[in-house]
Amino acid sequence: MLYSCAGGLGAGRPARPNLSDAKEDHFPVLGVADLWARIPPSELPGSSIRVAIIDDGVASLDYFAGRPKRFKFDGSPDTSNAGKHGTNCASVLASSHPQAPGIAPGVEIFSYRASAAADEVEAAIESAIRARCDLISCSFTVPRYPHAAQTSALLRRNRDTVLMLVSAGRRDNASDDFAYAIPEALIVTSCDRVDLSLVPSPNSYSGPGVHIAVPVSRVRALNPDGEVYPGFAGSSAATAIATGAAALLLSVARRRTNSFSAAALRAMLLRKAPPAEYDIDPGLVVPHLPTLASQF
Repeated sequence: MLYSCAGGLGAGRPARPNLSDAKEDHFPVLGVADLWARIPPSELPGSSIRVAIIDDGVASLDYFAGRPKRFKFDGSPDTSNAGKHGTNCASVLASSHPQAPGIAPGVEIFSYRASAAADEVEAAIESAIRARCDLISCSFTVPRYPHAAQTSALLRRNRDTVLMLVSAGRRDNASDDFAYAIPEALIVTSCDRVDLSLVPSPNSYSGPGVHIAVPVSRVRALNPDGEVYPGFAGSSAATAIATGAAALLLSVARRRTNSFSAAALRAMLLRKAPPAEYDIDPGLVVPHLPTLASQF
């Protein structure tokens, strides 16, 4: 792995990726470069924000700032091999790889390995909150989640300190209990860019209950071996991108006021502030980060 001192980051830390080389649609559509420009070159975008990724594990790659903290769902150390899906999600969110840049490469990743078993998911959410994570990213579905009331109550009690983002799931999986039984969660789906139009992705659910959408065309991710995977897509990729967007907004807001809460962040992401240059399907809410950031 190659490191650079460019941008004042210093030896032993990943350099900022060059967004002019990024091929993914979400960078220009969401206005990511504008928010990066508001952060001093000496910092990686998203620095000081803790993000929990509940998935099948995240690889400890050099392209992640500070290396991920790796835990099992109960908060005990995770020494097993990292999963592909979790590493894909983490890299789209936080990689500094020049060919697979993340949207918020400065965030601190807390990986919680969990299966789709409801008890493990509930425990992982509790572990992430105990670790004082600012954001929780769940790019998976749980067909039956009997702990919805408990998880909902936990998120309500901690609404000022943590926001959970959850995948909307596939178009044929719209009854997913986990995503839609927790009102405090922010549900994310994917959309596609067709010229200057943003339309629902054919395989991702985008009906009632979904809160925001982000484009997932041409998304490159990292596999656990550090190799670039060019085909990451769907609401899993969308949720990771949206979590990175939330981390960027939170980091910029906290540069201005330490009192900016997770509840305020959730409300901000739900406002209709679309990128003006795109024709957006009326069923989609696509956040334009510079427009939202101007409200700080």
